[in-house]
Amino acid sequence: MLPGAAACSYLGYIGRKAAIGREGIVRTMLFAVAVLALVSLLPILIRKLRAPRNLPFAITTIEAVELKRRLGAPTDIVVLDVRNADEYTGSLGHIAGAINIALAGLPSRLNELEQQRNRPIAVVCLSERRSTQAIHLLHEAGFSDLVLLRGGMKEWNSAGLPVAFSSAP
Repeated sequence: MLPGAAACSYLGYIGRKAAIGREGIVRTMLFAVAVLALVSLLPILIRKLRAPRNLPFAITTIEAVELKRRLGAPTDIVVLDVRNADEYTGSLGHIAGAINIALAGLPSRLNELEQQRNRPIAVVCLSERRSTQAIHLLHEAGFSDLVLLRGGMKEWNSAGLPVAFSSAP
C-alpha cells in the first residue's frame, strides 16, 4: 500500500502545482501519471513472478468440499499432506487419514508412496506454492493422477470440514 499511497500523494502535489501554474508542469504531471500506472501494475508483476514456472503439465485443482466427498466415495483418493510435522499437528490440524511427508523430505521418501502410484493423490499444504512443488516432484517420479487442494488446509477449515489433531506419523 505504501507505493500506491506515495504515488497518489505525489499526484496530488503535482495537481496543486498545476493549479498555481508552475513551469514544466506537463512533464512533471506525465511523470506522476507514469509512476501511478507502474504502481498499479505491481500486483500483477508480483503475481507473475511468484507463479510456478515451466511446469510440463497442467495442475488439476480440487475444492475442499469435493475432496471431502471423494474421501467417502469408492474412488479411494489418497491425501498427501506436505507440511512440516509441526504444521501438520498445529492449529489447523490435518485431514484424517492423510499421509504426512514434508516437502523437504519428499524426494527421499517417494518409496513410501509406491503402493499409491495407481491411485488418485490429493496434495495438501498451507499454500498452493508448496503443493505445486510437491506435485511437480511426484509427476517427475511417475505419479500421474495428482490434484492440488485449492486453498490448502486454510480453505478446508474455512469450509467447516472435520480435522484431526493427532501426532505426525
